[in-house]
Amino acid sequence: MRNISMNKKTIELDFQSIVDMANNNNALMDGTMEPVLNILRSHEVVIGVWQDVESPNGFDTLIIKGISLVRNAYCSEGGPCSALVTAIAVVCPEQAEALRQLHGGMDVLQ
Repeated sequence: MRNISMNKKTIELDFQSIVDMANNNNALMDGTMEPVLNILRSHEVVIGVWQDVESPNGFDTLIIKGISLVRNAYCSEGGPCSALVTAIAVVCPEQAEALRQLHGGMDVLQ
């Protein structure tokens, strides 16, 4: 979990940090949805990360929760905004998309 600053020029989050956050959150997993739901409830931005052998980094990502916050920060001409961000490991892009659709909130439609 990190509190990051975002604006049009920069989002202070590198790919390795995303993978590290997902790996750290794996310790919370107990085979149920409860840890995942707790993570989604307690963070403003949640990124799903999965292994992808075709990706240059070997991993790929999808913003599960908080896409409007990220989009607004990127498109805003104002100052930076802060957000509580974390990542969770998912098996595949379809699992990340299912989590986004079911638990990402209405921000995906704005």
